[in-house]
Amino acid sequence: MARRRLPLAPTFGPADITGATMAVVMQALAQRRSVAQAAEIAADAGEWAGELTAQVQERIPPASPIACREGCAFCCHLKVLATGPEVLRLAEHLRASRTADALRPIRERVAAADDRTRGMTTDQRARAQLACPLLEGGRCGAYEARPIACRGANSLDAAACQRGFESPDEDVSLPVYKPALQVTEALRNGLAAGVARGGLDGRPLELNAALRIALQDPEAGKAWARGKPAFAAAVDAEMDEVARRARPGGPSPR
Repeated sequence: MARRRLPLAPTFGPADITGATMAVVMQALAQRRSVAQAAEIAADAGEWAGELTAQVQERIPPASPIACREGCAFCCHLKVLATGPEVLRLAEHLRASRTADALRPIRERVAAADDRTRGMTTDQRARAQLACPLLEGGRCGAYEARPIACRGANSLDAAACQRGFESPDEDVSLPVYKPALQVTEALRNGLAAGVARGGLDGRPLELNAALRIALQDPEAGKAWARGKPAFAAAVDAEMDEVARRARPGGPSPR
């Protein structure tokens, strides 16, 4: 299947990216609602993230080179939010790329990580210094299928990241390339909005909790694609509240 393109004018901003992403996702889900379709949408969004970030860097070069390198994993100890399609793509990737024996310890690490991080706020997660369960030898074990948030994470100073990681209670300034963060946030917002308008659950999911569900119950993805709240237990309360307050009219009844 040919990869979907994201229709954008040469000059674009976060609102344009969100709107275009939402439209493409809604169109795709109108054609077919399935786990495979959701995973394809997430894969497309990952490609868009790389392409758009490269375009933005040409227009607005970072003040200094991006310091992120393979093996530098300080940001892999933070809370990660993802949408349903991203979680399903990640689970499908792990099942397709690992044998049953190799997948078993990953499933166990994900469950253990969820047990330890369930309900933690962003600040609590940073202080806990708990590694992502997909981190293997300082490298992401599912890099090709990583969530959009991970694709946007960046730093212009690896030493500052290390100081922030080692001293989470200190106010360490972390210089980042903000346009990359804006691109990926806009993409994720558009993905979530398109999913919701397509009649599916687009609420922000905490990665450990959601991936645990997807890996332990192969039927969860099918239920989600039918419009069921299969990942309700993984909805991140902290970010869901932020999203609800950002809606016109403020918080609405649950």
